[in-house]
Amino acid sequence: MKDIGLKLSAKRKELKLSVNDVAKMTKMPVSHIKAIEAGDIGYFEDDITYLRFYVRAYCKALDIPFDEVKENFDDSIDEFTQTISLKAIKEREEMEENIQAKKSKPEVPKSENYKEPPVATVKDRGSIRQNANQSSRFSKRPKLDVSLLSLIAIIAIVVAIVIFVVVNNGFGGSSDDTTKDPVVTDNNTPDPEKETDTDDDNKETDGDDDKKAEGALTINTVDATNYEIEGLKDADPLKIEITISDDTLQSWFGLSVVSGEYIYQTTATSQNPFEYDGTATLGTTYTLTVGKFSYNNMKITINGQEITLDKELATSTYEAQNFLITFTLKGQ
Repeated sequence: MKDIGLKLSAKRKELKLSVNDVAKMTKMPVSHIKAIEAGDIGYFEDDITYLRFYVRAYCKALDIPFDEVKENFDDSIDEFTQTISLKAIKEREEMEENIQAKKSKPEVPKSENYKEPPVATVKDRGSIRQNANQSSRFSKRPKLDVSLLSLIAIIAIVVAIVIFVVVNNGFGGSSDDTTKDPVVTDNNTPDPEKETDTDDDNKETDGDDDKKAEGALTINTVDATNYEIEGLKDADPLKIEITISDDTLQSWFGLSVVSGEYIYQTTATSQNPFEYDGTATLGTTYTLTVGKFSYNNMKITINGQEITLDKELATSTYEAQNFLITFTLKGQ
């Protein structure tokens, strides 16, 4: 892996590119690029399955065929995996040896000068009993119950409030003896102004519905990995976004219209979603390569409208391996 890192570093310097330049080109963190150039596989110990995507993307950014380093890369991964396995075996053996050593440790004999503590005499027992009785008499003194006093105070306040309300409302009487005339409402007489307002509201609502209908997309599910998009015109804005809700999950995505040629690719996280902005071309099929998938933690939207993914994608068959999802623009 160190040979691969040296080759990539030399090519980057030859092209007069900085680490930050490569980070922008590959959408990878600067720390990942530095670890690859240093040949530090241990940096990716918790994410070893994605290291191949990182190295491939780095090679593509520098115009280096991945096949030139593929064999060296596979050998490095195999060696690293074996090292981790041997380390785990050694740690388990050391743990077992420590347990056996503790079990076989002999009991420490008592010193020759060790003396048993003296037994209390009858006199000492009487003193202890007398002190205990005195402590018991002091502990039996009544203590002030704060919670009881608080409850009594609250009850007194509530009773005072009830008496005040009864006195003011029950015995004060009403000084206004005038009988109010009932308000007569004619429910059968139409109000021209209200009818006009209602008509205007209906017209505005109809207009809003027409506008919504014009910009709405229809997403049809062909099968678990193929979808058809209707409602777009040529040259309309096209935005594909993938958001991740799990802070511990990250996945590589690549978008292409021709097999193997990505028009956009990135490693997405909860803080860095996949966002592609382009224009629609009717009849085009967009292919999304998914590195790692989670049905319950990922959401795919086109122009802000969420795609209802087929529940078959929630099975381990798709969540455990790479696969492709296609979106075909069928127009209106």
